[in-house]
Amino acid sequence: MKPKALPSSRRKNGLVKRWTRAQLFQHWLVLLSLILLGLTGLALKYHAHAWAAWLLQRMGGPAMSGTLHRTAAVVLIGTVVFHLAHAALTEYGHQEFRRIRLRAQDFRDFLHMLKFNLGSAPEPPKTAKYSYQEKFHYWAVALIVLLMIPSGFVLWFENEAMQFLPKWIYDLTLVLHGGAGIFFFAVVVLSHLYSVHLDPRVFPMDWMWLTGTISEDQLRARHPLEFEELEERSGS
Repeated sequence: MKPKALPSSRRKNGLVKRWTRAQLFQHWLVLLSLILLGLTGLALKYHAHAWAAWLLQRMGGPAMSGTLHRTAAVVLIGTVVFHLAHAALTEYGHQEFRRIRLRAQDFRDFLHMLKFNLGSAPEPPKTAKYSYQEKFHYWAVALIVLLMIPSGFVLWFENEAMQFLPKWIYDLTLVLHGGAGIFFFAVVVLSHLYSVHLDPRVFPMDWMWLTGTISEDQLRARHPLEFEELEERSGS
């Protein structure tokens, strides 16, 4: 069964509301917590380097950086819990979760985009509310969070963890936790910024992450299937 169409009430004065306040709030919290986790985590991991020492000093020293790192982790965990509850307990949240699930069509769209970029397809794939790129970013973050949270708890409560975990698991956790952070900053963040905010159609920034709205013209150009859905809903 397809997710329900967009309600026509979300269309006003040439703008379409794509994100609710709850979604904006979650996005802001994830953004801020991950940025703080990345900065403090990289600085602590590479504290012997000059740039990391400088960054640690600006954040109040190693002890304060550790406190900030754990505080950001708690915020992220709380946001994940809220996100899951919103998806499970509200009709709109459930519909949005269904929209962002990966489907076979997303992989076909990926291949279609490759062909378009190589000049062998006349136009890019038509996308619904969430493109294959947005879905890949969402699930990449989800996988990283699933890795970072349990490994972070092991490192946070290392004395307790070492009472029942072998040393090699702790060492592996240390490597994985740091490696996931580097991967996140090097791939997911940069890729997301490039594909969303450096898009020539919205450069220098897509303001939807602040307003939750998009113009009808932008919606028609970037998410034509969603626009068609909205048109059908408005005409019914």
